[in-house]
Amino acid sequence: AQAKALAFAKQLAGQAQSLAGGAGSGVVGAVSTVSKHAAPPLKTFWASARTELAPPASNQWPQIKQGAGEVYTGLRSFSFLNMTVAEAGAKALVGVEIGCWFFVGEIIGRGSLIGYNV
Repeated sequence: AQAKALAFAKQLAGQAQSLAGGAGSGVVGAVSTVSKHAAPPLKTFWASARTELAPPASNQWPQIKQGAGEVYTGLRSFSFLNMTVAEAGAKALVGVEIGCWFFVGEIIGRGSLIGYNV
């Protein structure tokens, strides 16, 4: 049993060294390996961030106004009670995300996690 455990530990160590770019390359190999594996997801992230995180263009304001009107009429008519659980959950998560971004913005604006520096 000890021999199997030792062989397994050696195998894991060898795999960790190969991920880090070899035994002799150290930090340089690890950085190159991480950058090689992180480049495709980061490229996709930046491509999405340019469109998704941009402020709305002037031609999008009528759509925003229409969407806000639909939300208002939906609240007045209680049509939100006819949603499926999946729709309600997705909309609740969007609301939580907006709230979290609000609080993160307040923390950044204050320059402090707790209260204002007076």
